[in-house]
Amino acid sequence: MELEEQIDRLKAEEKQADSGVLSIVSQNIDVARQKARLARLHLRGKADIWSENGYGFAAEEPQEVIGKVFAVESIEPYDPRRLKRSLKGAGAELMKRDFPFGAEELARRLGVHAGADVRLAFTKIGNGFWAVRLK
Repeated sequence: MELEEQIDRLKAEEKQADSGVLSIVSQNIDVARQKARLARLHLRGKADIWSENGYGFAAEEPQEVIGKVFAVESIEPYDPRRLKRSLKGAGAELMKRDFPFGAEELARRLGVHAGADVRLAFTKIGNGFWAVRLK
C-alpha cells in the first residue's frame, strides 16, 4: 500500500472512530530492543509503524503501549519554508525519529525557540520526511 493511501486510510478511520482522534505513539524503547526489531512486534494490532525507529500511528488511542501517546492535529510533508512561515517566532517542542536533523538544527531551520506554543514531531515514512502537528 502506498504511503499516501495509508495516511488517507488512517484519516478515514479517525473520522469513523468514536474518539475522533488520530494518535501518534512515541516509543521509549532502548537501543537493544530497537536493534532486535521489537517496536513493530510491540505495536502489532495497536498502531501502524513504518520504520523500526519511527513513530507508530493509530486511528484510536492505543492502550497498554510502551511510550507516550499524542493526539495528531495534522500530518504534512516536511517543507521547511512553509513550516517556517507558519511558525514564525513561535515557541515549539520538537521531537524526531528517523529524521536527518537534530532538534537544535530543526529549530534553527524553522526559526522557532523552545516553548509550548506548538508541539511537532518529525519522522521518515517511506522515502519521504514528514511533519506531524500534535494537539
